[in-house]
Amino acid sequence: LSVEYYPNKIVNRKKQEEKIQNSVITPLMKNSYVSHLYIYGPSGSGKTFVTRKIFEKHYEEIKKRQPTYEYVYVCGLFANSEHSFYISVLKQLSKYFPIEINGRKYNKINQTGWSNQQFREVLYELVENNNLKLVIVFDEIDKLILREKDDMFLNSMFRVNSERLRAGKIHFIAISNSLEVEKYFGTSLNSIMGGCKLHFPGYSVQDIFDILHLFAKESLKEGTYSDEILSKIAEYSGSFSQDVRRAIGILKISAENAVDKITEEDVNKGIEEYDKETIKTELLSMNYHQQKIIYSIAYLSIQIHEQQKEKQYKIIPSPESEVTVNNVYNIYSRICNSTSVSPKSKSTVRRILEDFKQKGFINMQLKYFGRRGVSTVISLNSSEELIVEILDSDENKWGEILKKQEEIEENERI
Repeated sequence: LSVEYYPNKIVNRKKQEEKIQNSVITPLMKNSYVSHLYIYGPSGSGKTFVTRKIFEKHYEEIKKRQPTYEYVYVCGLFANSEHSFYISVLKQLSKYFPIEINGRKYNKINQTGWSNQQFREVLYELVENNNLKLVIVFDEIDKLILREKDDMFLNSMFRVNSERLRAGKIHFIAISNSLEVEKYFGTSLNSIMGGCKLHFPGYSVQDIFDILHLFAKESLKEGTYSDEILSKIAEYSGSFSQDVRRAIGILKISAENAVDKITEEDVNKGIEEYDKETIKTELLSMNYHQQKIIYSIAYLSIQIHEQQKEKQYKIIPSPESEVTVNNVYNIYSRICNSTSVSPKSKSTVRRILEDFKQKGFINMQLKYFGRRGVSTVISLNSSEELIVEILDSDENKWGEILKKQEEIEENERI
């Protein structure tokens, strides 16, 4: 019941399997033209699992037909710069060292002394001199692209075969969780990638149930779980982010809490424990501004809920009584100003919110307020109270700061 475990069966990804098979695997075996691929979709939609599973399955077969075939996997969580990307790739190809380029001999990878240009040249010469058919799968490439904020790296990788290599070839497969990446694609890159894009939609509740059934069958004793229990977990997970990893994590904790058989109480406890630990990990991995923005959403949501409870009459919907982008930005700016930090621009905050939406942290939808116009309304997929509790540490005290400001404003109004 680990997210690192890959079951033998792939559930409801036939279209994606066929695209990878037809674009990369079959042409590799036939030594014909191989497409690059840009794979995108929300977290937990099977992008990494399906891609790696297919390449692992066909590795020996391709190797028999193409003796110079090599496959490397790079993850953007650990290689979030061009420099670290090249180090990761070349480490996995270290058996081809030493290598000579323009009369200069390179005995090993120099992790600190080489420029990106030197890394590129060493990689290209290594591929060319050994006539390699190299497949590079770069998972979570958004970590690099969103950091560099341009498409130069992808451009160089997608054009390398036509502009630089002759005997050897590099077949590049980029996997991204964020739609933000495409905002940095130039016209030339978009034209190259016309037929190279592959979308993985989020899993449906039924898909999640089928995957849970597969994991439960391989990991739990017969009779210790039921379809009703798996269905409850699938419905809960599917109603939020369509992320199958969430469902697997909840099943694991529920099984650990159970005595003889997983009960509904075990699942409820599993949901609570998993969400708390996951939310804490995600929040603490965010940068300072991201934390302030997600905190502002949670704080504002709590405030609005409390105001609605206090009112004896129904509040007429308006942009002021909703968690809108403008209202969130106002709270965020107040926290920044009170902590002597310059707030990001509203357009940057919107991009961060879009990234939160893509990762399943929040939902965003347009809401019409009659003559008041249209606003984007935000809702959280996690407990507002829990987010405030985790981020309102002794060091931050953002809640206290906001309440003091509200008291001052209220006194001024009086």
